[in-house]
Amino acid sequence: MTLRVYQGWSRHAEHPSRRYLGWLAWLLLLVTASAQFGLPLLKGVNQNLDLKIAIYSTALLALVHSLREFGFKYFLVLLSVTLLSGFAVFDFSARTAWPFGHVVYAASLGSRIDQAPVLLIVALLAGIYPMLLLGRRLSTRWTALLGAIGFLAWDLLADPILNHYGYWQWDQNVTRTPGIPGTPLSNTAGVLLIGFALVQALHWLLPLNRDRSARSFASGPVDSLLAIGLLAGVSGNLYLQQKSIALLAGLLYFIVLAPYLIAKWLGRD
Repeated sequence: MTLRVYQGWSRHAEHPSRRYLGWLAWLLLLVTASAQFGLPLLKGVNQNLDLKIAIYSTALLALVHSLREFGFKYFLVLLSVTLLSGFAVFDFSARTAWPFGHVVYAASLGSRIDQAPVLLIVALLAGIYPMLLLGRRLSTRWTALLGAIGFLAWDLLADPILNHYGYWQWDQNVTRTPGIPGTPLSNTAGVLLIGFALVQALHWLLPLNRDRSARSFASGPVDSLLAIGLLAGVSGNLYLQQKSIALLAGLLYFIVLAPYLIAKWLGRD
């Protein structure tokens, strides 16, 4: 007969609640993947619904992953900082045209808080969190810059698709981003600036716990989400015959995504 002394729950053990959150993250990934790839194929009301599903399911995936891997405090800081920042940025931009330039948001984006479309506020959360993890995995020193480049690439792939379907309209008399027809240079610079500022703020505020998600069951959904963002963005722009966007924005995305996935595959901590 042997005696065991209970020493409490190990941080490396799989608590049932974490297991359920892991499965939920995978389910949300399937939902958002279907919605992202299906968006260019739909029209009208169905497309509007699909866009909302894509953005909200991606944001929920980010929140579920943060809660599972890093805990409630991390989850709460991520949620509050991104949503408050998103409201401030989009409301200020709609009023002053800075930092994104002059843009008119369509009614199809849905409800607003003052001048800021709620869907775009949520989209900011959906896009920033994976790029925070990407930047941290690649470098703790250059986290904000690498995360901002990834966020910009994600935006450069998504914006032309949504602009094509009339979800917003840019001022026509502005300088365009080279190789990205229809997207103002001011918007590209603004997205890079906001991406850098938000990733840097979250990097300062949130603890750096890379080991918990390095090889865990729930690491897969975020890694897959990043890959899906590239594939869906490139395929969507090719479907719309926007080949230069698919090439240039896709290449920029791949430049930051490839070393991230290699680092995760090698299990570097």
